[in-house]
Amino acid sequence: MAYLGTDEIVVYKATNLTNGDYYIGCTKNGLAAREWQHRNRANKPRKTKLHEALNQFGDAAFVFESLFVFED
Repeated sequence: MAYLGTDEIVVYKATNLTNGDYYIGCTKNGLAAREWQHRNRANKPRKTKLHEALNQFGDAAFVFESLFVFED
């Protein structure tokens, strides 16, 4: 997915609905693009804790939501 170059910074939360664990992140690419990146990278080497959890619990166990949107 290409960099979209938006003037917004999105702070987001990825929550594991199975156990309540969550990950906080930020992106300038938009939330939908960042969610896609996380889900796609979960199947590749060099995983983060979020990617490992996506593999362990499955895509359906996670919900991504926007917490704050900052405009440049």
